[in-house]
Amino acid sequence: LNPIYRVFVANNISISKPYDIIGKTIQITNITNSSATINWNVSENSDSYLIRYRVVGTNNWMTSGDNPTIPTYTLFGLGSNTNYEIQIRSNCGTINSTFSATIKFRTKP
Repeated sequence: LNPIYRVFVANNISISKPYDIIGKTIQITNITNSSATINWNVSENSDSYLIRYRVVGTNNWMTSGDNPTIPTYTLFGLGSNTNYEIQIRSNCGTINSTFSATIKFRTKP
């Protein structure tokens, strides 16, 4: 599969390289000073999804805490005016996809 890259602007904030995870586009919307909503289209045969995120420049990934089964998730408790990067993986029973390309966003001040 050849990934397709697109550029979106959400809430007047540029998002770099949204990535098609199993052919489905990921978007970051409703960015505030402490939260951001991640949206994607449902991937066929997926039971759930794992979202991991971190502050840009750090090594340790944090996870969403649960594996959402619907294609939207809001991250809360983010630092204000901070650059984050996220990746999403599709969970299909005991077989999981690789993580998507990294998507970056910045919270509002």
